[in-house]
Amino acid sequence: MRSARFVISLSVKHPHVRWARQIHQQVSAQWEPNNPKIDDTIQMKFCNLPNSSKVRLETTLTTPGEKLKFRSSCIFSVNSHGTLDLSTAPCDGPSYKGVDPMGIFWSMDPQPGSLTRLYSSGPLHYAMDLYDMEQEKLFSTSLVRNIYDQGTSRRDIRSDGIVGTLFVPDGPGPFPAIVKLDGAARIKEDLGAAL
Repeated sequence: MRSARFVISLSVKHPHVRWARQIHQQVSAQWEPNNPKIDDTIQMKFCNLPNSSKVRLETTLTTPGEKLKFRSSCIFSVNSHGTLDLSTAPCDGPSYKGVDPMGIFWSMDPQPGSLTRLYSSGPLHYAMDLYDMEQEKLFSTSLVRNIYDQGTSRRDIRSDGIVGTLFVPDGPGPFPAIVKLDGAARIKEDLGAAL
């Protein structure tokens, strides 16, 4: 479980009765940048874990309104201070091996019934669950990565046989334009244009 210390107290009514109360710090997660975009490298740490232990980090990606579900499963060693820093701790598999701060993201595999690729430019929702090696959940958190800046406006275009998405950065402009053309796909892919 979490790192803990025990405090022994005496009961005032019954001085012969002793009881132990567990005091522990909550497991926490920190990451930079706070509102990451899809092309940002995220520096992520988990703190107050059991010192020098092994943990499994399950990361799941979903997008609202789409049948998209990807998952990675990674085993890490926590350092002697109870910290797991993904930028320095090597992953022992099974999704990937070695040190990579973004490994939990790029090593994801589609789950049964999921789309196998991302089409939309909507926010990416990640759930992260930490377990000890006895499968007890230690901590859960979530993270949202955006495809484009929050100040960018997005507008669907359907006019005169043209179907597409227009992304306009925040500010007075003028802005350079990039046109991304696709074939006759049934699904409108605006992910590349959003980047």
